[in-house]
Amino acid sequence: REFESEIRFYSGDDPLDVWDRYIKWTEQTFPQGGKDGNLAAVLERAVKALNEQQRYYKDPRYLNLWLKFGNCCHEPLDLYSYLRSQEIGTTLALLYITWAEALEARGSFKKADLIFQEGLQRKAEPLDKLQSHHRQFQARVSRQALLALEESPDGKDTGLLEIAEPQRTSLADLKGRGKKKVRAPISRVGDAVK
Repeated sequence: REFESEIRFYSGDDPLDVWDRYIKWTEQTFPQGGKDGNLAAVLERAVKALNEQQRYYKDPRYLNLWLKFGNCCHEPLDLYSYLRSQEIGTTLALLYITWAEALEARGSFKKADLIFQEGLQRKAEPLDKLQSHHRQFQARVSRQALLALEESPDGKDTGLLEIAEPQRTSLADLKGRGKKKVRAPISRVGDAVK
């Protein structure tokens, strides 16, 4: 209630400070989240309330609000694109690191690398942190590529994004086998091969 009334009747020159403290308090008081904490609703209200304040677009606290809000969304990649289009946090390394990690988790290694490259081009601060995360990302991808090469049975380079296992043909005609009891043939692939 104190935070709600402070937000409603705030007359200072830094409304982001109140929202920042309110969100930190909510996270600490309700670490598991849930309905009582209602963190997603508070974050949504915060980004809406401060959306027109362009002076915060380069502020790490404001970017943090957006990124926490993105964690509550079903599709955070759309949010990152929106932030870039609005120039929110584009001078901060945290945007590019978080975005690239989300892409990497989905297996989009090339896109993740492009996001890192964009951050490096824009000299997002702190630059050394961004460079460090980029090097770690490159090491992880290289390690996965080497493992994929080692696991390839015929020694051919199957690539990170290609599928090396045989695939079952979809929508194929089923021809019955047997005279008394007609059964469809079974074509197993991958781990299901007996």
